[in-house]
Amino acid sequence: MAKAPTKDQDSFSCPICLDLLKEPVTIPCGHSYCMSCIQHCWKEDQHPDSVYSCPQCRQAFSPRPALNKSTIIAEMMEKMKNAGLLTAPAAPRGTGEVSCDVCVGTKLQAVKSCLVCLASYCETHLRPHYQSPAFQKYTLVSASTQLQQQICPHHSKLLEAYCRTDRRCVCMLCILDEHKGHEVVSAAKEMGEKQLIRSIEKTRSEVTQLIRAREKAVVSRAEELLVWLEQEITELRGKDNELEELLHTENHIYTLQVENIDIQIFTAFRDDFNKYNLFLFSLLDSCQLTLDPSTAHRQLCLTEGNTRGRYTSVRQAYPDDPGRFDKNAQVLCCEGLMGRSYWEVELDRKDGLTVAVSYKSISRKGWGYDVTFGCDQQSWRLDSGGGSKVGVYLDHRAGALSFYSITEPIVLLHKVTAVFNQPLYPGFGFGYYESAVKICDLK
Repeated sequence: MAKAPTKDQDSFSCPICLDLLKEPVTIPCGHSYCMSCIQHCWKEDQHPDSVYSCPQCRQAFSPRPALNKSTIIAEMMEKMKNAGLLTAPAAPRGTGEVSCDVCVGTKLQAVKSCLVCLASYCETHLRPHYQSPAFQKYTLVSASTQLQQQICPHHSKLLEAYCRTDRRCVCMLCILDEHKGHEVVSAAKEMGEKQLIRSIEKTRSEVTQLIRAREKAVVSRAEELLVWLEQEITELRGKDNELEELLHTENHIYTLQVENIDIQIFTAFRDDFNKYNLFLFSLLDSCQLTLDPSTAHRQLCLTEGNTRGRYTSVRQAYPDDPGRFDKNAQVLCCEGLMGRSYWEVELDRKDGLTVAVSYKSISRKGWGYDVTFGCDQQSWRLDSGGGSKVGVYLDHRAGALSFYSITEPIVLLHKVTAVFNQPLYPGFGFGYYESAVKICDLK
């Protein structure tokens, strides 16, 4: 019958992992450790000026002692295992669980680790930390298997600071010693900044992916448009050849039949051309607009993030503003446009609404032509009546402004040619109560 393990077993336990020694090594002070445990303990001190110390007695060594397996201890342990005098300590009850450092014999599961005592405690041995005033300011954390890694190997103090100069965690005594004059911050601050950097990098990566996906979609749509245009050009060249032949024919019946077919083809082509024109505008030059509350007439109710305006009989509680239209039920957008821009608006009734662009200098007070959109050289407008949805394309440099009805079939309603010498602000006018406009989101 095997003998029960004796207290001699403690002599063959590693002070770091508290398990039986594995590949035992003995350092110059006489203490023994697992090869992997002492290597891990010393791994952060691998530079020429490092001083290595024993985790138990703190005796210092320089240079680092050679670590060789102690064959004598290994053989003794093997013989004691065979004789039943040496057994491995009971494993914790669950993966990652920590044993109490105070329990003797059978060790209970630890529930907390103290960052001041640098030890872990079970429920029973933790009571003094809750009951004694001497322990009230000690910091308790969830029981951790990584506690030894949070201890300074030189001073046996908590690693609660980070040296940015040497890029390593240090204790408060290190700051006064070998890290004096270095750039040192709290470990919590360094961790917070690193987490922030990681978060920013993750967000940047996600935004980059979205941009690339958007670029891919735009290129794909542009390629489809290019294929369509090439097909249309081929068909038009064919019709051009037919028309060339008609110039030399004397068959008038055939000529009239072909002319009728050509009119139908031209009408269909015009509709398709308008459609793909708007497709190209929305693809390349779309812009997002918002209504400017400081310009809105007091009976205009702005909602949906200032993208919808409705003319009501109720005066809104807008503050006084020199830029507000006080007589005409009109409103301008916040955005002044230069270059090429395209936007779309939904109209909830086909009459009484005005879609316009205007210089910012348009008059806002009283009645008169200089206050009404489209009545002078400060603004240009389309009076609705051609559709419930209108697309507007502005080429500021070319002096071109086009209004389209974008309900099928797509129709060019009105085109303006002028010399624009200031930014143009989209605007809307309202003629009847409950009439409304909604700026479309083209993203």
